[in-house]
Amino acid sequence: MTVRPIIFSAEMVRALLDGRKTQTRRLATSPLRKCEPGDLLYVRETCSAVETHDGFDAVRYEADQVWRVIDDTPEAADRWVTLHHYGNRRGANVPSIHMPRWASRLTLRVTDVRLQGVKDIDGIDALAEGITPVPGRAPWRVFRTLWDSLHDRPGERFFDNPQIVALTFEVIHGNVDEIAGASHG
Repeated sequence: MTVRPIIFSAEMVRALLDGRKTQTRRLATSPLRKCEPGDLLYVRETCSAVETHDGFDAVRYEADQVWRVIDDTPEAADRWVTLHHYGNRRGANVPSIHMPRWASRLTLRVTDVRLQGVKDIDGIDALAEGITPVPGRAPWRVFRTLWDSLHDRPGERFFDNPQIVALTFEVIHGNVDEIAGASHG
């Protein structure tokens, strides 16, 4: 079992939390092409280090404004201070790409890996991508719009049909280190 990070936008984090997202597609050039069933992916999302009204250290997640109180240990407090001072600004939002592993609240257990062209997506898979259905539009067309909003370089657009890795996964609410430890113990 390998553990890797994966970045999601706030919209896609909400789809994960709602149970609407069970697949993701990434360019085959991504390190995610090496995934195998059973691997764990920890979700990186925009967050910030905050203090609760009761004085506890917590992480706030931008996607849904939920706060999670962290462990009350010196090590956890040190990590929280580093996160709290991100970019030399107290309490600033930390972009998903810089979210530390310890702050992750969602873990994905990979159940299937397929290499294919991005155009091979069908309506069922498009819905599993967590897209918001649009009346009168086929789900794969909605997915195409989303894909092209994220991939605008030649060779990466939907029309270009780049090779992608399609990952299917189970969403687990919890930190990857706790989950990985539980599966080994």
